[in-house]
Amino acid sequence: MVEKGYDALTVQDLIDRADIGRSTFYSHYTDKADLLGDMLAELRTELERDPAGGPVDRRRPLRFSLSMFRHVRDERELLRAVLGRRDTQRVTHEIEAILTSLVAADLQVLARASDPPRVPLDLVAQSVVATFMAALTWWITDGFRRTPEEMDALFQILAAPGVRASIPPRASDRARPDGAALLG
Repeated sequence: MVEKGYDALTVQDLIDRADIGRSTFYSHYTDKADLLGDMLAELRTELERDPAGGPVDRRRPLRFSLSMFRHVRDERELLRAVLGRRDTQRVTHEIEAILTSLVAADLQVLARASDPPRVPLDLVAQSVVATFMAALTWWITDGFRRTPEEMDALFQILAAPGVRASIPPRASDRARPDGAALLG
């Protein structure tokens, strides 16, 4: 995919590079889209593991980002090709869908412990992912000069305040004398 892009990549290219037989490939996958789906499922599993640990909370509502920045660093050549080519829009769209789903799940957790959201959660999730993709594209263009941890901090500065503003804490929590709910 780095050399040709996703659209031009053939099953023959894959089996040649992997040095496997056609029957071996087809015993595991129906086509290259099926292989891509399997790779993206692995990415989703990796992102769901949450290396930061702990539950979703208002201080760090966007848990996927550090894992994703680390993954991109580790797979930089592939991701540079995927995000930098016009013929890989399908792959980019699939990645965005995974991220949107992860963000939406975290937002649902936050919303259960809040007053009604001020902004529809699906709009918040799409906005967060658009901000993440912009930060990711900027990082790639900048030549990966920052660490994943630095990029995550920049992303959190850009996106987390909007999430907190969109999903207000419960009024009863805002009034607590210990100020514990005044996290946003």
